[in-house]
Amino acid sequence: MEYVSFVILHYKDYSVTDTCVQSILAMEQQERIRIVVVDNDIQKKEEDRQELLQKYQGNSRIKVLQIKENGGFSYANNQGYQYAREQFGKSYIVVLNNDIEFTQKDFISRLEKSYVNNQCYVLGPDVIRQSTGEHQNPMDTRLRTQEEAEYTIKMNRLALRFYPVMYPVVYHMLQKAEKNKIENQKQHMTLYSQLQKNIVPFGACLILLHHLSKKKKKPLSRKPSFSMKNIYWHFAAKEKAIILCMIRPCR
Repeated sequence: MEYVSFVILHYKDYSVTDTCVQSILAMEQQERIRIVVVDNDIQKKEEDRQELLQKYQGNSRIKVLQIKENGGFSYANNQGYQYAREQFGKSYIVVLNNDIEFTQKDFISRLEKSYVNNQCYVLGPDVIRQSTGEHQNPMDTRLRTQEEAEYTIKMNRLALRFYPVMYPVVYHMLQKAEKNKIENQKQHMTLYSQLQKNIVPFGACLILLHHLSKKKKKPLSRKPSFSMKNIYWHFAAKEKAIILCMIRPCR
């Protein structure tokens, strides 16, 4: 039996993580599903972290993996990915943020059909922000070079550093950009109902497939920790990715 592993990065909010877990447990083909909840809330006291462990201890298909080392976002995801790869095999490994909610009960059937029809390393589903209806995938239809990815990461770090001082200006710019983005999406709705190849995927939910899991024990670079988006800009420039419509996040 080929397992489908879901690696969920948990941080802070138990209820958000549980909403994600329950949406997976509502899918068809439960016998094939395995869930790894990566507890990256290392700032909490050890006794406080027991709540997550105890919540799922009665379900043998759910493993809570506590991260002890402050290695950042990529390190925690890699630990969960490696565990899933070693324990459940190299077939389908879904790496996702804890605020993703799956709405399609036949998600696994759709996933397998997509893979059969489109051999690739990574599948990036259509992630929709519930509050605005914004399609967050793909981030871009043009692959980034390594130099471009490194520059973007550098600029994001600078933005974070000076964010408190620049907040009023940045907020205005983001609001304007968000409005323009939504308007542009309305004009290009057909784009999100079509298969797209060789894109820059949104990193909140990525499906790592057979070929990749056989080649890479640690799919994420440890250098950037700002967001999964930046990590995958460089990654997508090296490996072919395909995006298709599948899921909807909880917020």
